[in-house]
Amino acid sequence: PPPAVAPQAEQSELGDYKLYTLPFPTTVAARQTKQLLMMKAEGVAFDRVYRFSTWPGSSFSADGRPLAVDLLMRMKNSKASGLGLPIPGGNATITQETPNGALIAGSYKFENSPVGSPFDLTLASSRQVEVTPVLVSDVTKGKRNREFTYAIEAVNHTAAPAAFEVRVMQSYQVFKITNATVKPVSRDGGRVMAVVLAPGERRTLRYTVRITQ
Repeated sequence: PPPAVAPQAEQSELGDYKLYTLPFPTTVAARQTKQLLMMKAEGVAFDRVYRFSTWPGSSFSADGRPLAVDLLMRMKNSKASGLGLPIPGGNATITQETPNGALIAGSYKFENSPVGSPFDLTLASSRQVEVTPVLVSDVTKGKRNREFTYAIEAVNHTAAPAAFEVRVMQSYQVFKITNATVKPVSRDGGRVMAVVLAPGERRTLRYTVRITQ
């Protein structure tokens, strides 16, 4: 017989909040922690994305050592991708099936994800894609502006195409990216420049950050 489907909580609106009503009564004893199934989704589609995050005005070591990047699971919270549920923020533990059994691939804390929004989980740092960031120039423009030019060399060590992006994170400084080899877009509290690296490809992304002081 098919396996029994675990009962899930029923979601409803309570003003600006989400209310999850359990389909069965339960008791939490004093000083007890209990896990309850609220929602379940299988076969959710996701992409593997390698991300290098930096700040505007960063200076990098001149030793030329390649750096690891973050490996993300990127999903969209939609029914078409297998979700389509208002997901409350919390902690995620990601496991991967191996010939020797399940292996914990990483853990991540995430914020609320409303339906229709992107949903990223950071697994861990990875050296399947590595970067060598270089500060090419640091020039003062007038009394208030300062320009930093960067060259970010990325190499894909895998045998498959790799989605890679450079994210310049938002800071207290007012900045603008100019003269970029890849058009930056707004995402995740910063500006992101994304490319796809072919297997074994080595590519350099160049951009200039103008900071107004």
